[in-house]
Amino acid sequence: MTTSIERARSFDAQERPIEAVAAYEEAIRDPAADLNVFLDLAVLYFVCYDFGYLAHHRLPDELILATWDGMFGTLDKAEERFGGHPEIDWWRMYMDFIVGRSDLSDIDVDKCEVLAATGQTLLPYMSLYLRFRNSDDDRRQQYRMGAERLLREVEAGRTERQRYLRSGNCSGLRGNEE
Repeated sequence: MTTSIERARSFDAQERPIEAVAAYEEAIRDPAADLNVFLDLAVLYFVCYDFGYLAHHRLPDELILATWDGMFGTLDKAEERFGGHPEIDWWRMYMDFIVGRSDLSDIDVDKCEVLAATGQTLLPYMSLYLRFRNSDDDRRQQYRMGAERLLREVEAGRTERQRYLRSGNCSGLRGNEE
């Protein structure tokens, strides 16, 4: 028998967001669901918020209307279940940044450095590298190495979260710097 988590991951891998969201919603009620299940759902809601994505996948109005509460609400549920975690904090900060700001210089560098220092997530390195990639800051190479490790981890693109990170956000790492 297939579990709700396996169904969610299968639909996600097949890029079937409507079915994936429904299966993930069921999966996060399963006590066996880990933090990644919650993060995969939150990011799936987040990408469903994008007009190009929702038009391409012909998402129904009900799902489109659920995206805002879905992305942030799922992060809240993850925090309730797992407590504070740097991945939750980074995604919340990143989603706030994307939906509320447009200037890359607004990235909270200090917070990203604190999250990276926990050793529990590579995500802040992506933000820090993109923020400093054209600067002479001595930390730029350290940020690049962390971002490259992240890119290797998401290269398979099995979930929308991995595909999102692999596509636009880590693309700045590919071939534009020695």
